[in-house]
Parts: sequence; C-alpha cells; structure tokens
Amino acid sequence: MAVFDRSGHPNDPASNAFVDPSKSTPTLFHYTNPIGLMGIIKNRKLWATGANFLNDPTEVSFAAKALAVSLQATLHLGGANRDRAQDTLDLLERVYVDQNSPNQYREDRSFITSFSRSDEILTLWRLYSGRNGFCVGFDEGRLLKWVNIPTFPPGDEQPQSVDEKEEREALVANYQLSGRIQDVAYGEEEVALIFDEVMAAPYSAGQLHFIRESLHKLSAIKHRAFEDEREARLVVEEVHHHAADPRVRVLASGALATYREVVFPFEAVQTITLAPGTNAPRQIRALESLMAQGGRGPYGHVEIRVSDLPFAW
Repeated sequence: MAVFDRSGHPNDPASNAFVDPSKSTPTLFHYTNPIGLMGIIKNRKLWATGANFLNDPTEVSFAAKALAVSLQATLHLGGANRDRAQDTLDLLERVYVDQNSPNQYREDRSFITSFSRSDEILTLWRLYSGRNGFCVGFDEGRLLKWVNIPTFPPGDEQPQSVDEKEEREALVANYQLSGRIQDVAYGEEEVALIFDEVMAAPYSAGQLHFIRESLHKLSAIKHRAFEDEREARLVVEEVHHHAADPRVRVLASGALATYREVVFPFEAVQTITLAPGTNAPRQIRALESLMAQGGRGPYGHVEIRVSDLPFAW
C-alpha cells in the first residue's frame, strides 16, 4: 500500500503501489479514534447511531421545528390545505420535533453515521479523532454496494468462494435496510423546500405516505453554526419489519444507545489519513499490519495519507 503526502505524491520512493484515480474516488470521510478504526477495518462495519441518541439530538429536530412554524402559519390562514397541514403537524410533533419521543414509528427511526466531504477539518480532528486518530475515506458508491437489496439471499445456493461467502453474510446482515447519502444543508431557508414538497405531495386524510418521504429529508438540515463541518450523512432506515432489530451499546457518557450495523466490501475503503502531528512512521507501520490481517491483504489498495495541517496537540 502506498503512503502519500498531501500533494498526492508517494513519500516512500521504494513503493510502486498506485491507486487508479478513475476507480478510486473517496468522497466521504469519517473521523474516528484508533479503537473505532480497528472496528471498521477488522469487521468491515459502520455503526449508524439512532438519531435521538446523537451527541446533539437537536441536529435532527432543528429543521422539524422550523417546518412546524410554517405549518402553524398555514393553519392560521385556513383554506384547502388546512387538513393537510394539521395532519403533517401532528406527525411532525409526535415523531420529529421531540426526538426522544417513545411513540416514534419504526419506519421513521433514522440511524446516522456522520461523514465530511473533507479530511482537513481541524474541528473534526479535535472532536472525534484525537492526537492519534484517523480519517477513513470511503467511496460513496461502493459503501452502499450491499445495502438497498430487496431480496433475501437464497438459502439453497452455497457460496463457491471466500468472497461469495462474505457477500452473502453481508446481504443477510443488511437485509431490508435502506441506506442513502445525504449532504447536509444549513439554515432555515432550506426548510422552505421541504414545506413546498409537503404541500405538493399526494394526500388524503390519514394517508401520509408521500408526506413521510419528504419529512425524511429533515435529517439533513442543520443550524448554520455547523456549516464548516461540510457534513454528509449515511442515513439508515428499516424498510420492513423483517430487518434485524437495532443493537444497543454504551456511549462514552455511560448512557445506552441504539445503533445499526452496515456491512461494506473491502473496496469501499479508499484512503486513511493520519491525524496532524502524529508519529507518522510508527503509526504507518502499525496501520499496514492491521490492514494485512487475513493473509490476502484485502486492503492493499488503500492509500495512506499523512495530514500536514499545522496543529500541535
């Protein structure tokens, strides 16, 4: 595996590894500490945390509250859209405005993994990675290769190779989960677009299916104070009740939180960036050993980057 500086040139002259830019396009960057990195690399899984268990639950409810204000205004005006506005407002307040609501419908429960569109954001290095942390670059398309598959893998077909066995296990684990990438927008003006969708969606009293589709986009709007993060999100939801139940883990705060696992193929990981100011040679040696586990060198294509951000911990 090649080691690159920020200019994109190998800083190991003896290395002849090359990553084809036409086939390697990491566009999602996940900041994590060493423990998180080991879990990602060894298990090929990401944890998507229940939206109401995020560090700041208002990240998701921010847009819902702004939309509620617009719906209240529509109610006061009366007219043909009054019933639509009332039903939407009832759903919104029951499910989205209060993210800790125990009445949240299963199909409205979002599980989120946060990414950035850049691996050079000092705020994220400090918050999520730490001095010896990492930033993993994922190819957006390959990350979702084994998600959104509508059919269950047939049980009478025995895998013929290790790769086929791994794929089958992943499809079973991800069964009836939907996954999508949402680039986060910032500011209340973005909510106006969702309001327009809600008002235009097919609707009859008590039937809110199409309106729900619009409301799912609320999870991708945050306050402008977060704009420098350039966030994108993997949003995972249950399509039908046959999906595995969410798991539970203990947060750093000591509280319990629900999460879902998303399994991805080896090729989804394209780059790993070392935290600024880290002991690069030592970390690189350990990282190469970690990624070579299994004998096949499945992560041999991964480009290791060394951050050159001017920061001292």
